[in-house]
Amino acid sequence: MDNWLIILGVAPFLIGMAVQVTRNIVLGEDSSKKQLKGWRKIYKITLPLHAISFGSAIGFFGYRFGLPVPEIFGNEVGGIVLAYALSGGIAIVGYDSIVKTLKRIIEVYKGPSSNSSDTSEN
Repeated sequence: MDNWLIILGVAPFLIGMAVQVTRNIVLGEDSSKKQLKGWRKIYKITLPLHAISFGSAIGFFGYRFGLPVPEIFGNEVGGIVLAYALSGGIAIVGYDSIVKTLKRIIEVYKGPSSNSSDTSEN
């Protein structure tokens, strides 16, 4: 890789995603994951790493078939794997942002409650 500055931006992002998963494993997870047991709990905790791992695999196998990457990542296998791993990480952040925004919008624009205490029949 000719441009080492890309490593200063991409590597910390990917390491941060891995540390987030490690933190969830070591310190515990939020309440929505506590009810899960067995492999489903492991799957849910390690979910952020799935897209990064899959992106890395696509980059590794895509190196042989000449998948396109930005020039800044270079033409070596390491740069291509790094580019596709970054794509997977960005996809996670984008998906989480969209889902959280939609949940917030739904909560704000909920209609009036159907079990209101104002309606009393005589």
